[in-house]
Amino acid sequence: FGSATLYLGDRFDVTAGVRYSHNSQTSTQQVTQLGNGAPQDGSSSEGVWTWSVAPRVELSERASVYARVA
Repeated sequence: FGSATLYLGDRFDVTAGVRYSHNSQTSTQQVTQLGNGAPQDGSSSEGVWTWSVAPRVELSERASVYARVA
């Protein structure tokens, strides 16, 4: 995961981030019916990118408004 904040003034900034996740799996299943059967192998692999953006405005020294979209 990585993120960065861009300051666009004394009271306004935007933080953006991105993350990459990868999952890889393998399996073997043995099914036997009436003495017959053979192992069955399976596998899967997937990679996913996710992101977020969060602008923030300081209304005063003690109050701010922000939103996050991901």
